[in-house]
Amino acid sequence: MNAEDAENFIRQPHFERIRFISITEANGYHIDFHKCKGNITFLPLKFDDCTTDLEGTCITDVQAKNIVNFVLDNHEEDKTDWFCVNCGAGKSRSAAVCAAVMKILCNDDMPVFTNSYFDPNMTVYREVLNAWVNRLSDENESVSTEIRNTVNKDIVEE
Repeated sequence: MNAEDAENFIRQPHFERIRFISITEANGYHIDFHKCKGNITFLPLKFDDCTTDLEGTCITDVQAKNIVNFVLDNHEEDKTDWFCVNCGAGKSRSAAVCAAVMKILCNDDMPVFTNSYFDPNMTVYREVLNAWVNRLSDENESVSTEIRNTVNKDIVEE
């Protein structure tokens, strides 16, 4: 969704639980979320549509991690009816985030990549997926440490 459509969207009453990832340029202005009507939770982000820092302000590791956490912490049916993503033109940064979210939640990002309207920013796409892999690794490390501690505790007690 582009910025203009997003502005119009949030001013409409919504009864669904919507989780909204809104991306604007690094030096741009966010949508006025205070005009929101409905049950919409926002994750506002600022980064440019670029592939290197020489071209502008790229998505950061922290922003990618925030996207992953926002999605994974809200994806259950009892918390969210659907996700919405917007950027300036609605074709590159938001398409990349949408494709990554679809890959994470549904293991299918092809609807974005096969639609000629979209031109996903591959740097954004890769950063979000890398953040997801890092979160999985961290979770597996935590589980592995818990198992190791439990086993070690059982050995010491015997």
